[in-house]
Amino acid sequence: MFNKAIVDHLDPFPDADYSKPIGYETVRYPLSGLVGPADKAATEAHNAKFADYSLNVKLLNLNIVSWLTTGITVQGTFHPYNVGREYRNCLDAPNYTVFSNTTSATEWNDHTDTPAVPLESPHNHIHLAVGGYEVPGQGDFSPIDGANGDMGENDTAGLDPIFFFHHCHVDRMFWLWQKRHGCTGSLEIMEGYPGTNSVDSQGPTPGVAPNSWLNVDSPLAPFRHPDGRPVVSRDLVDIEQQLGYTYGPGSLDDLAAPALAAEAPQPPAGVISIRGVNRAAIRGSFLLSAFGTVDGTRQHLGTEAILSRWHVEGCMNCQTHLEARGHIRLHDEVAAALDPDSVEVEVRTRGREHPGASVAGGPGVPAARFTVRLR
Repeated sequence: MFNKAIVDHLDPFPDADYSKPIGYETVRYPLSGLVGPADKAATEAHNAKFADYSLNVKLLNLNIVSWLTTGITVQGTFHPYNVGREYRNCLDAPNYTVFSNTTSATEWNDHTDTPAVPLESPHNHIHLAVGGYEVPGQGDFSPIDGANGDMGENDTAGLDPIFFFHHCHVDRMFWLWQKRHGCTGSLEIMEGYPGTNSVDSQGPTPGVAPNSWLNVDSPLAPFRHPDGRPVVSRDLVDIEQQLGYTYGPGSLDDLAAPALAAEAPQPPAGVISIRGVNRAAIRGSFLLSAFGTVDGTRQHLGTEAILSRWHVEGCMNCQTHLEARGHIRLHDEVAAALDPDSVEVEVRTRGREHPGASVAGGPGVPAARFTVRLR
């Protein structure tokens, strides 16, 4: 519970969606946390429908489980496409640059037959799962248009204590990737690669001049050593030797063993590449969800979660990175059973589903262009 009000000074937008009053308590799916003047009444009406705390916890748990466990069954065989699978796949990312962020991974995936999953992708999925999105077709508890749990948006995620547990897991996944790829002592950033600039879509970098290329010696403002030197990424690579902590036994430890050349990931039988979604017209985070006919039935093929903000027009850095993109990898058996002409991509926002997004994303939401690559 907040003991002091937080006032959003996002100028020149007066609705201040992210302001929080004294006494505000963190909200998660299926509740809404928007309290700005334009949303307060709708938020209160929505939350009044979910006054049973124990029921809300059950709904949240069911939603998280669905994000972690869903998939497609083809001829009696279950093929996961869930967040659990993405966390496993991200450990195969071939280098640190591609592993670290979605911008670099998108560039990489546009020019390879073996798309990589960046750690940031399953990270985004968990944010939206806790914040208020269902896996398409797996449940619908009908949040109001604009319903928003704090974890679901860039600007408010840190207000939820789950944020810190979530990022602890992300840090552990980082360490597992380092051990798998022999990078516990050093990391390399691909020079001049998309996603490694101080004004890339990852957000402005404090203490670094605009349009600067980042590397392991870029300052991590505002952190400094006792002697005044800025802390840089090179100082933080080895969590055991440099930072003095490690992680105990846990899931996916089997994938931390150094990868052998023979274990190199094989190209998937199919990939759905999504591009051309202009997030300027979309308030808040959203989903890019692909559907298609598999074994004669229209099924959800996978989703890319886009963690965004309510006022993209109020973010100067966002204005130079308005295109949302994604790649959805298909299991070989799914690709073999898929009718490629049946694939549609839907843009799903806080206003629920916008029909026909393969042609147009609905009111104010631009078209989603996509390609389906099957080998």
